[in-house]
Amino acid sequence: MKIKVLVYPYDINPYQNLLYNHMRNGVEIKYLKGSTSSQTINNILLPLLLIKYRVKGYKIFHLHWTYGFTFPGKNYLSLFFSTIYYYLILTFIKFTGYKIVWTVHNILPHEKQFINDIYASKVLSKLCNVKIVHSKSAIDEMRHLDFDIKNINIIPHGNYIESYVNEITRKEARRILNINNNDFIFLFFGRVEKYKGIEYMLNEFSKINNHNIKLIICGACTDPELLTKIQLYITNSNITFINKHINNNDIQIFMNASDTVILPFNKINSSGSAILALSFAKTIIAPQKGTLNEMPKNVGYFYSNGNNNGLYKSMINSISKRNMLEIIGQNGYEYIKTFSWNNISKKTLRLYKELEQKD
Repeated sequence: MKIKVLVYPYDINPYQNLLYNHMRNGVEIKYLKGSTSSQTINNILLPLLLIKYRVKGYKIFHLHWTYGFTFPGKNYLSLFFSTIYYYLILTFIKFTGYKIVWTVHNILPHEKQFINDIYASKVLSKLCNVKIVHSKSAIDEMRHLDFDIKNINIIPHGNYIESYVNEITRKEARRILNINNNDFIFLFFGRVEKYKGIEYMLNEFSKINNHNIKLIICGACTDPELLTKIQLYITNSNITFINKHINNNDIQIFMNASDTVILPFNKINSSGSAILALSFAKTIIAPQKGTLNEMPKNVGYFYSNGNNNGLYKSMINSISKRNMLEIIGQNGYEYIKTFSWNNISKKTLRLYKELEQKD
């Protein structure tokens, strides 16, 4: 008999599909998607869905992100109602007999969701039956915040090697983007948000005065304040900002056109951006922080958190050692290749089975 698992919330992030598509035998997955376009109405209907699927034999509730329990808006009233609803719905999930598995993609949300995000996550860490983290550093941070770290399992984030088309050559990618073959290209790829250190990256890049060295920022920015600050920098002709979500088939163009991928994050737990870059055999530039600090040092240029010039020096090093980037990129590709979704899905399924057996 198959193990029945509710997954919440469904997200466009490819992580979920990659995880569950490799878990077809022995498990029945149901994504809890909102039945309307209104988050508020979906929240009101969620208890009914939980009862419906509990009656159908679903016993495991796999939570990936807590934003699904929030109401629209960032004012105090929205935060207040989100907080009350969050505690009520978690209590209801436990009351109806579900066992909660929490994949801790983010120990704390990047943007404020509840009146006290630390306390909200701390309560969740105690309520859930099983916790999944992607790295040892996540456990260290949870311990530092006094979270419950019992029943915690390290299951790494899988790679994106076969998830996106990767057929285009460097030369063709640069032709499409109208980039000279001799130019050195730094790439920032992904959603453009404050916690990712965008301003720091722009400030450090602006110290490089060479018209053949360029920075491409590729990703949607929905923060008006951050967008205004970016606009001040892109008057520099060496900086290109593509403010939109990139189609999956076009990711290969930007990755293959670049020399290195910059990940200037201020805070990080797990990084899909780093995994994506390594999956395209790109050299990364990143801080020695979180899961990035657990990567082998031969996959990129890593700088110390306390070094204000660390990013700038790493950029200069990558430029001066341009002939080594292909080798470094291949090191990263071989490293990330070991994180197969098949193995990751097996480990996750084993946790489901252990939970089932505890009935």
